[in-house]
Amino acid sequence: MIKTILKVVYFTFAAILGVIVYSMGYQSSSYGSIESKLNKFIDNKEYSNVARIFGALFDSTNLAASEQTDKMDIAIFAGAVELKVNYYEKNDKDEYTINTHHTYDMAYYVYLFNTELENQNASIDDKLTNYTAITFYNEDGKEYHHYFNQSQDVNSTNWIEKPLSVEDTLVHSTRDSESFYANWGFYNFTFDRNYINTIVSRYLDNKPITHINITDGKGDTKDPVMDSNLAVNLDFSQQFFTDVNPLVEANSTFIPIYDDYNGSNENKLTEEQYNEHYKAYEDATKNFEETFFDKSANYTTTFKKDEIMPATIIWQAIGMVAIYILVVIILYLLLFKLKWIKSLIFRDRKGRNVPNKISPKKEAIDAEYKEINK
Repeated sequence: MIKTILKVVYFTFAAILGVIVYSMGYQSSSYGSIESKLNKFIDNKEYSNVARIFGALFDSTNLAASEQTDKMDIAIFAGAVELKVNYYEKNDKDEYTINTHHTYDMAYYVYLFNTELENQNASIDDKLTNYTAITFYNEDGKEYHHYFNQSQDVNSTNWIEKPLSVEDTLVHSTRDSESFYANWGFYNFTFDRNYINTIVSRYLDNKPITHINITDGKGDTKDPVMDSNLAVNLDFSQQFFTDVNPLVEANSTFIPIYDDYNGSNENKLTEEQYNEHYKAYEDATKNFEETFFDKSANYTTTFKKDEIMPATIIWQAIGMVAIYILVVIILYLLLFKLKWIKSLIFRDRKGRNVPNKISPKKEAIDAEYKEINK
């Protein structure tokens, strides 16, 4: 009985571990495949293909192609993005609840490749500061710094623990660009329309962004990486945004309905009502897709899964599982079938158990001993 229970426990544990082995094998192979393609794209300066891995729908025309430096390459693409932004709501009892603002909107993708930034922290006025940032300028030269790193510990004067609005979250929440850089070897930023409009209205006198630069934090000093600011209009005036607007409007209408239907609201729509809205949304997106990509050869979207992660990845994971199953079987035989294995080893050619053989010398000694006893 105990042995049976042990077998059940063994195979249950082995099955669970097998799923983990497959999952880890698949993820490891997937990461390796993506990393290999990324390195190839970056080496060949095919930066729009990098955006096809991390971005969504965008115009592959690089708005910053005219300005490359010996310290980095910059790529800026007009695109669209789905975002979920958390912010807090405070009641009269000083209690906080978290709300989520879910949108699909226009955005700019900003990539920095082959960077040589010192990116150093410094203690200024007893506070840890790091000046490394993307710096936005309006036509009058007024500036705003989007710090790479921002938290309770670094650049804390610009950080708010519990922002009470979507705009405060976008500007004052925690940022950790270094984690992404550590994983992939380049920097990736997405600035949606709400964020751009917020910094323009709060810090740039309601005048649109006309230039950018990269500020390198060198301890207590900050130096622009480019000799002159890069001229680029981040005002959503590019033709892509006009062409993508029908999709943005369709999502702006449907997303609140989707969130409400899948939330805890007791007065939410019936299934029939929801399906009517979904059908209208589906028709709108289908009509959009039928014409959008014909408007420009530069309009593109995310790689299909089989383009970036070939089917061989699955077979690699299956191969790892096969090896794992072999190990499980061998271990099972050693733990629960050791006697059976011994019986197989100690059989003669006719399948009979081989008796313990006694040497002739030992037989003679035993006979003599018996004779003495007589």
